[in-house]
Amino acid sequence: MGIFYIRERLFCKPIMKRIILFIISLTLISLIVKAQKNPTYKVYTVKFAESGYPFKIGDWALNGPKNVPVKIDFMVWLIKGENGRNILVDAGF
Repeated sequence: MGIFYIRERLFCKPIMKRIILFIISLTLISLIVKAQKNPTYKVYTVKFAESGYPFKIGDWALNGPKNVPVKIDFMVWLIKGENGRNILVDAGF
């Protein structure tokens, strides 16, 4: 009988009711957040130009050959989300 009396006194206090309600609320919120689906993204390359001048590899790479030409493509990255969010990334130099 002593255990039941302690439980009644412990759970009847308003502060304990608030703490228990807070813990239940946190548990429910964490379950809802965990159940949300992460958006999926697809990445596309969008080429918008290329160099008309044939650069030498040595112009762009350390110790690269000075007589081998290379064409340079200019592009941006398009990141499309299934949630409708689109992000355009320009990693230009």
